[in-house]
Amino acid sequence: FYLSGDLDHDGHDETVVILYENSGGSGTFYYVAVLKMQGNACRNIATDFIGDRVRIESGSIEHGTIALDVVSAGPEDPLCCPSVKQVIKWRFTHGRLIREDAGARGRPE
Repeated sequence: FYLSGDLDHDGHDETVVILYENSGGSGTFYYVAVLKMQGNACRNIATDFIGDRVRIESGSIEHGTIALDVVSAGPEDPLCCPSVKQVIKWRFTHGRLIREDAGARGRPE
C-alpha cells in the first residue's frame, strides 16, 4: 500500500507508506510514514501512529492532506474485531504530520 502526492508543495511528489510492528504480543501497531527522495536516497521524513489492529481500506492525497479509510475497534469492540469505519487525516506541516480529528462513519458492510 502506498500513495504519492506533493505534500510539502515543492513541486515533487512524496510517497506515503504504511508500516506495522508486531513484537510478539497480540497487538499489531500501524503507522503512516512519508518518504522523500533526497539526492539518490529515499528518506523517511515523518511518521505517525495510526492505531492498534486497524484495517486500512483505502487512502488518498488531496490538496496536501493524507486521508485513510480505516476500520478500527469501537468502544464496545474487542481489539480483535474492529467494527467502526472512520477517515483519519493528516496535514504535513513544517516537516511533521499533524493528525486531524478522525470522524466515525458507521459499521463496515
